[in-house]
Amino acid sequence: MQTGVMGEEQEVVEVNYEEQYRILSEENKKLSIDIASLQLSNRSLVNQNRDEKKKVMDCRLQISDLESRLRTLDSIKTELAESQTQAERLRQSLDANETKLAATERRATEAESLVKVSSLSVPFRSDFLQVKDSIIEKQRKFSKELEGKVQNLSEEVEGLKSKCGKLEVNLSEALDRADECDRLRENVAAKTALLDKIAESSGAVSESGLAAANQYFKEQEAKLGEQLAEMKQTKSELEKRIKELTDERDSLQEKVEKQDEDIESLKGRCANLEASVKESKHSDKRTKGDMANNRLIGPSLPPWILEEKKPDPSEIEKLNNADPATLRARVLDLEGKVHELNQLLTYREDVILRIYQEIQKKASRLEAAEVERSSLSAQVSILKRELATLREDGGPRGGGRRYDGYPPEIEIEIERLRGKRDREYQRRKRAEAEMDEMEVELNEVKEKMKKVEEELAEIANAPKPVIHSGDPADKARITELQTAVNQLRLDNEAKRSELFDLRSRFDEKSAQLESFSSEIKTKERQVSDLTAELTTKTTQLEQANKELEAVRLRVVRGGVETERWQTDLNSVRTTNRFLAQQTNELRLRLTTTEAQLSDAQKRIVSLLKSGGDAPLCNGVAEDDKVLAKDKEIAELRSKVADIESQLAEAKDSVADLDAAKSEINELRAKCATLANELESEKHRVNAEAIQNSDDTLRITQLLSDLKKEHQSSTACAERCTELTKQLTELESTLVETRERLNEATSENRRADLEQAAAQAAGAPTSPPAKRVRRTRSSNANASAATPQECLACTELKRQVQALETDLADANAKISSSVAELNDLRARLSEVGEESCRLRQEISSLHGDLAASASGLKKLRHAARAYLTDNSSSAVAEQLRQLLAASRCLSCCLTAYSHPIRPISFALTGAQRFVHVSSMRLGFWSALRSSFSSLIRLIAAEEGRLVGTDAAGNRYFEAEPDRDSEVPHRASRPKRFFLAPGQKSVEDPWIQSNTELFSLPSEWDAWLRHRRADPPTQEEIERNAKAAQMRAIKGREFEACLSISILNFLLHLTQYCWSTDSQFPHY
Repeated sequence: MQTGVMGEEQEVVEVNYEEQYRILSEENKKLSIDIASLQLSNRSLVNQNRDEKKKVMDCRLQISDLESRLRTLDSIKTELAESQTQAERLRQSLDANETKLAATERRATEAESLVKVSSLSVPFRSDFLQVKDSIIEKQRKFSKELEGKVQNLSEEVEGLKSKCGKLEVNLSEALDRADECDRLRENVAAKTALLDKIAESSGAVSESGLAAANQYFKEQEAKLGEQLAEMKQTKSELEKRIKELTDERDSLQEKVEKQDEDIESLKGRCANLEASVKESKHSDKRTKGDMANNRLIGPSLPPWILEEKKPDPSEIEKLNNADPATLRARVLDLEGKVHELNQLLTYREDVILRIYQEIQKKASRLEAAEVERSSLSAQVSILKRELATLREDGGPRGGGRRYDGYPPEIEIEIERLRGKRDREYQRRKRAEAEMDEMEVELNEVKEKMKKVEEELAEIANAPKPVIHSGDPADKARITELQTAVNQLRLDNEAKRSELFDLRSRFDEKSAQLESFSSEIKTKERQVSDLTAELTTKTTQLEQANKELEAVRLRVVRGGVETERWQTDLNSVRTTNRFLAQQTNELRLRLTTTEAQLSDAQKRIVSLLKSGGDAPLCNGVAEDDKVLAKDKEIAELRSKVADIESQLAEAKDSVADLDAAKSEINELRAKCATLANELESEKHRVNAEAIQNSDDTLRITQLLSDLKKEHQSSTACAERCTELTKQLTELESTLVETRERLNEATSENRRADLEQAAAQAAGAPTSPPAKRVRRTRSSNANASAATPQECLACTELKRQVQALETDLADANAKISSSVAELNDLRARLSEVGEESCRLRQEISSLHGDLAASASGLKKLRHAARAYLTDNSSSAVAEQLRQLLAASRCLSCCLTAYSHPIRPISFALTGAQRFVHVSSMRLGFWSALRSSFSSLIRLIAAEEGRLVGTDAAGNRYFEAEPDRDSEVPHRASRPKRFFLAPGQKSVEDPWIQSNTELFSLPSEWDAWLRHRRADPPTQEEIERNAKAAQMRAIKGREFEACLSISILNFLLHLTQYCWSTDSQFPHY
């Protein structure tokens, strides 16, 4: 127990509290640093979240604003529809007004007969005529404006007609092109199917070739019938479509004609209105009720006009008894009233013009609002699509890229829409301010008008002077003036009613013009849509034409080759038939010789039986003769058996060849006549062969010829099998090259292929020479046929030699062009290497600059965080001391750099230098130590720089997040990259002042943890060069393959021409 207590006391004594305190303080510092960094990241995340919420709210507000605008525009559309219905009603009211105008014209003529203008005085008449002329001029102006608008509408309608005609012409051209494309596609399909059938049939030879060919031709005929039926059906559908389009065009023309008729009727009505305004100088009287019910323009009429007074006899007596001075005053009063009426008329005309201008302004604003609505709706749709894509994509983009904001396009669009929203808000404010100012001006004008009316009423209600009796001339003048005033009042009312009618008609015309403009806009939109569709269709048709042109060239080349093959097969068939005739002749001769031999044997046997005991002739017994003849007969029979076996073998080989070639033959009908002629010649040759059956020498020659033919036929059969194998291999390679050509989309590859095809097609190929047709005169003499065949063979050989020379020239040109291309590619590769080296240098410079800038930024952020944070007191105190030292150093440096400034204490230059240098050294040593500690802490957080690529992207690797719940994040290290413009991971990549870039595949694989070690620049350049060389070799292989295929086809044709006279036929 005592030993245990002593051990415990020793352990208690050995505990070092200072080390524990130091360890705990260091851990506390580390924890405070971690907490500060987490607070900084949390703050940045909170700020980013707030910014994103603001952006989302702005987008929602914009969308709601745009939707409200769309609703207002829809309401405006409904109002326009209602205005169109009102315009139709106003048309009906215009007809009623015309009837009323006719009645007013009749009344005006009656009033003219009653009233004499000559009784009026000269100045009063001139004023009256001026008023009427002004009204007539205004009416003319209105009518001219209406005529101008009608002309504009007619011009727009004619433009639409011309556009419709152009669209119809384009549509017809497009239909024609579509028909041509369909025809070409059918021809191509037929040719390709035919070539495929030929290729398949050339591989397998059977005895049922003719039956298969007949079945194939029947199937082709059935397919052609089905295609013709389908073409007829499509043609009927197209005709129906064309009829529908013509009906639509007729309906549109009828609508345009109706509009023209309406415009002409409106022109006639305007002319009638002008005539009626010119002719109607006076109108009937209006009652007080009508005057009160009618709507006035401008200020109301003075009360003395509304009072319709009838001339009383008492007033006439008073005027008769009045003094001349009172009469003059009365006349002056009446003249002032007439002047007042003239002013009122001019004011109302000005008001009408102002209303017209306001209507035009509103119409222009409405059009601008429609255009803006269309643009805003398009922008809203774009924004909705982009928001949907963003919501779907959601996560971070790229391997290891930390992305928190929107893409740059959406940010730019959002900023533009914000600016547009602000401008729209300011414009609305300005418009509201202008409307308020206009309302204030209108209120002021109304107040002024009320004041003028009150003044006029006071003037009218003023006490009249005492009337004295006067001269009768003055009284007559007064009565005349009263009648003139009454007439002017009536004319004023009439003109006011006419002005109201004109205003209603103007409203009608404006509504009609608006409806016409809306229709024209819709038609223009339709025309623009149709033009866009036409452009797309034309581009599609051009692409299809290009493809079909390429296919057509291929088909033409295949057709030329098939024609050559057909001519060669026809020549082979003729030779086979000629050989078949000869074999038939030989068979007949053999049969005759066998019959003769059998007869001779019978005779010899009979002689042996009859003359067995006959004496010897010349010392030779008959038995010996018989034995010798039997040996000769046995030899002849063995020879005949050999010849028959050879003939059978030749027959089999020729039958096989004939079956293989008969499957390719497609021109039976053309050869029927030739077959008939050949049959007649065959009969003739058989007759001649029967006549010349005794010629044994000819038989031996023919047998030797048959042996040679048999050998050549066996060789040809072997060569044909080899060629069929090569053809199958070439077809497989062709299929592979076609697939590769379809997959090749780069422009360089297409250019190389077109160049190779042009060089291959540039080799002049002469057509095959026609075989000399056999006639009766040539067949009469068999020896004359061989020289003609030799001449044809020599001609074919000459043509083949010419083809070989041309092909050699083409190969030489291709080799020279390939060498030039290789030189150019080598130069391009050198230039690419130089550009890669320059890019690498620039990227290294960018990396250095970005590393320095990011380090400074990190230090600045860390210093601010530690200075503001109270938890890390030691480091904050250290940084404050460093800042104070830097201030002191700056003061000392400024004092040292300005020697003229007075110094508070006396120091020599050496002392000042030592003082400043010692301060500087102490400051920098302390600053380096503190900065190195900060950089270590920050570098432990940010990661380690692994490398940079040619574009300047920097790649980092940090320690794995051990506390993460995700397994691969806890086990694998963090890998990410920074663009050239980024300073830290928190900075979004949108703010970088660089273009959009694409990462190298090697670095992408490293970021995705598909490879452990980071790639080097040499490895990336080596892989790029290997890819470039693979592409170059692929293009060269394609060109060489096309050339080799052409060479093989030329050799095949040459071989067929050289062996066309050696194929037997039965």
